[in-house]
Amino acid sequence: MRRSRGGARRVGPLLLTLLALLSPLGGCAPRWGDLEVTVSVAGDEALVTFVRTGVRLSGGRHLHLSLNGGPEIMLYSDRPYRFRRLPPGDYTLRVWITDVNHRTIPGLETVVTFTVPKEPRVPRAP
Repeated sequence: MRRSRGGARRVGPLLLTLLALLSPLGGCAPRWGDLEVTVSVAGDEALVTFVRTGVRLSGGRHLHLSLNGGPEIMLYSDRPYRFRRLPPGDYTLRVWITDVNHRTIPGLETVVTFTVPKEPRVPRAP
């Protein structure tokens, strides 16, 4: 930085450009990336797959999952996760990426709903 007359500091054009790029526009939170979650149901199991763009699961960043508001599950990779022995019904899965201190990273949270169907009844032989 250079000093201008009167002792005030002048900010160089490079620093102003960097500040403009790093500052959110219009008070919006910065965009870190995207998180897509897909749930495939087969019988009483639900397979959850994750697609992240723009953010790595490193440096302590990890996934949190909560099924129907239940206990949080923490995953330190984005390999598919399988819920087993789910009773028939409707489910809401919340998935978010956190930093090392478990704080949600803005824009990296999603909610997916899915249904585990009732098993079709097989008619008994007479």
